Amino acid sequence: MKKRKHTLEIIIAAVFLISSATALVIHLNRESRGVIGVYRDGVLLSTFTLDGIEPLDYEVVGENGEMNLVHIDSDGARMLLANCPDKLCVLHGKLAGNEPIICLPNRVVVKWLSAAELSAETASRTDATLP
Repeated sequence: MKKRKHTLEIIIAAVFLISSATALVIHLNRESRGVIGVYRDGVLLSTFTLDGIEPLDYEVVGENGEMNLVHIDSDGARMLLANCPDKLCVLHGKLAGNEPIICLPNRVVVKWLSAAELSAETASRTDATLP
């Protein structure tokens, strides 16, 4: 009976630890998922902070007529339209996890920005404007 009680205590402690770790990961991911970056040819075109954002469509147009339309709302982003031949970016659906939306033919990337990436992008833009 004593061994059974000890085993039950270990199981309860393990469930508590796993639940706490899961809650922490969800909380940290939610905080780091507040900014979306849209890139073309590896250059950050625009960032969107999702906190309280009204739904909008952002158009990315290339020099040769390439066009992507990104829909952005408080839940994230998805590629609404693209004039690329395969339309894989449109079929990708909503931006989820750490997997970016990539339109390889049109060289467009839509992804979540971490705090470190956002800081690096801001610093590089500041450095680029210095004489």
